[in-house]
Amino acid sequence: PTPCYPDATAMVSAIQKGDYANLLNSHDDVYTGQEKVICSAGGAVAPVRFEWRPHAAEHFTGMFRRADFGIVRLSSVTEPQSPSPFSPYPALVPMVGLKFFRDGEAASANLVLAHKKSGQRDVNFLANAVSNHFTENIVFPFKTVLQVLRKYTDFPTFTGLAEFATEGQDGQVESKPIAPYALVLFPPEASRKRSVRPSKRLVEQLSSLAA
Repeated sequence: PTPCYPDATAMVSAIQKGDYANLLNSHDDVYTGQEKVICSAGGAVAPVRFEWRPHAAEHFTGMFRRADFGIVRLSSVTEPQSPSPFSPYPALVPMVGLKFFRDGEAASANLVLAHKKSGQRDVNFLANAVSNHFTENIVFPFKTVLQVLRKYTDFPTFTGLAEFATEGQDGQVESKPIAPYALVLFPPEASRKRSVRPSKRLVEQLSSLAA
């Protein structure tokens, strides 16, 4: 079936009505507290692992030493479309969700990365870097969303890395966890500059990438 992206009104309504306290405090891999609306359509999923630079693996702890078994989901907050000077909406709003698995009963390690909340004018999902810190320079209706999230944090466009560093892939708790301030994923130049056509299914522009 063709992915059905929610419109801006539906997204704002869902966030305004949502209670994120339970979600933010949950450590379960499956959360059934509320319906997923944001990034609910057209995503692409694949197995993934991190190959850390030697300095990072030596200096930081937990999953920053080894993260071999994970899944990545690439999605867009808004429906991918050709950019128009007459529309306030971007070509897409890239979001990257990462889940890495730990041994035993240890909870998985999760990260959320994005380019910026206002999205990008290029329909190529890989046109820009993504990070756990993204700008608050956003447009309506996302400003409304920002105000809702301020009830839970002073930094609504930051996602932390501390939990990623607290336990290793073997499930062992770190006595002195050390995490970086920011994580940035930057695609190679050929991936950033490639030409793609807009599609509701992101997998159509990502399936040709070499592993």
